[in-house]
Amino acid sequence: MLDIAFINVCGLCSKLINPDFIDFINQYYIVCFAETKLDAFYKPLSDGYTYKGVNREIFKRKSGGVGLFIKNDIVDQFIMLDISHENCLWFKFKDSNIIFGIVYIPPEGSFYGSIETVDVIESNIVEINSQFDNPSFVMLGDFNDRISNLSDFVNVDPFISDIALDNLANHILSVNNLSDLRFPLERFSEDLNFVNNYDHRLLDMCRATGLFVANGRCVPKDLYIGKSTCKGACFIDYVLMSPCHFPHVNDFVVQDYDPILSDVH
Repeated sequence: MLDIAFINVCGLCSKLINPDFIDFINQYYIVCFAETKLDAFYKPLSDGYTYKGVNREIFKRKSGGVGLFIKNDIVDQFIMLDISHENCLWFKFKDSNIIFGIVYIPPEGSFYGSIETVDVIESNIVEINSQFDNPSFVMLGDFNDRISNLSDFVNVDPFISDIALDNLANHILSVNNLSDLRFPLERFSEDLNFVNNYDHRLLDMCRATGLFVANGRCVPKDLYIGKSTCKGACFIDYVLMSPCHFPHVNDFVVQDYDPILSDVH
C-alpha cells in the first residue's frame, strides 16, 4: 500500500522548521506540494526523504512551484519525467506506466493565472499517451477550479454525437469502466458556488482525457460528499484518476484545515 498526501503548503521552507509539520510528512511514503515558493539555491531536507521539485523561474518574489518528498526506501522505484514544468511535476513507477502528476494552477485573474495552463497540462497528457504503452494517471493538486457538482464526462449518444470518432470510443470506454466498477458517475461537492472559465476548462480536460474527479467518489469518508478543501468552504483541490485506479483507493480523506500545514487549504 502506498500512502500519498497532497497539500498546498504556501511556502515549504518555513514549514520545515516546525516539528508538527515533520510529523505530518512522516505519516506518508510520498508527500506532494503545491506553492513550494522555492528557488534554485534552496534544497529542502527531511530525514529519510528525498526531495524532487520544479520551481517558478521568473518571479518578482518567490512563488508557485511544485514538489514532493519520497521516502528513501522507495525513491529508486520512481523516475521524474522531463516533460515536467512549474505547473505540473510528472513522475512514474519505473516498472509500470502509472503516471503521477502534481499540479498547481494559479488563480484566475492573478498575475500568473492563465487558462492556457490547463491547455499545457492536457497537451502533456496527450504526449505521455504517445510515449508510453497504455498509461494510467493519478493527478493531485490545487487546480484553483470550483467545479461545483458538474459532470466530468459527457452522456454520449453515438448516433448524434459530434465528438471525433476515436475520442468518442475512448470516452465511452472510460465512463463504462467507472460504472462497471460500481463507482458513482454522479459528482458530489459541498461547494455549489460559482463556476468560472477555469472550471469549465478543467471539466473539458477530464472529458477529453478520460480522467475522473476522485473527490466525492472514494471510500470511506468522502464518498457521496466531496468535502471542501479550503477553510472558506470552497473546493479547489482535487485528485483526478483513470478509472482503473478507483478500486485501489483504500482510504481517501480530506483533512480539516490546519494552519501548521497551509495558509487556507
